[in-house]
Amino acid sequence: MPPQAADLLHSSLVGMDALFGRVEIYGWQDRVRPVMELGDPDDMAAAYRRMSAGSASGTFHDLTISKFNRHPISEQQEPWVNELLATFQALAGMAADAIASGGAKARISMSLAEAARRYPWQREVEHHAPSRDDVHVYAFDCTTCGSRFLEDLAVASAAAKRWAVRHAPQMITANRSVELVAAAFDSDHDPDAQRAVEEVRPAAEQLGLPEIRLPYNRPDHQADDRCPVCGADTWKPVMLRLTEDPLRLVPMT
Repeated sequence: MPPQAADLLHSSLVGMDALFGRVEIYGWQDRVRPVMELGDPDDMAAAYRRMSAGSASGTFHDLTISKFNRHPISEQQEPWVNELLATFQALAGMAADAIASGGAKARISMSLAEAARRYPWQREVEHHAPSRDDVHVYAFDCTTCGSRFLEDLAVASAAAKRWAVRHAPQMITANRSVELVAAAFDSDHDPDAQRAVEEVRPAAEQLGLPEIRLPYNRPDHQADDRCPVCGADTWKPVMLRLTEDPLRLVPMT
């Protein structure tokens, strides 16, 4: 039986509260906490829908947690934390919508897996709509010498999305959202996160590319790292798509 939407919304909010506290985003934590503490599911759903409305810069679904944005987080933690936040937001939005249309005792109308595949700003899942289960990462070409490098967090980025979409929803339903937040900040020691990494790693290794740090993620507008082959700073991003059965990283054309 699908979980009650009110329980899923509350658990997602508990996770957001814990996550925002860890990264010291107190403005959003101060807005999430009163919603979480509302006792009535209808009030909680209505308050969440108001809080999360909008898609402009600075709104709830525009938030990116990063070292570049001066949050207390490492680049290695970024993919896990941001993908988990997106799952909290996707499930919370779907649960709030279910309550708004079906009342306080409503149950979710789709599978957790389908709900987690939504981007948080998607109110409906339509055929051919963007899906979080469609995983993309980046390589970078040096346009001066033609060398190609895999972005050093590509494996973690792909693994984090698969972990957040395929594993996290069951944990959220089981009211283990705080545990998920702890795992996102310490993915190296979380068995489920590492299992996701080991699933993706062979696809990256098959490319045989050396790794390079993301060129466009420098704090204080520092210069990009130079090409290890020719010393130039002429980077061109190349999107790679993770295909299934078997897992492969394939350049997008």
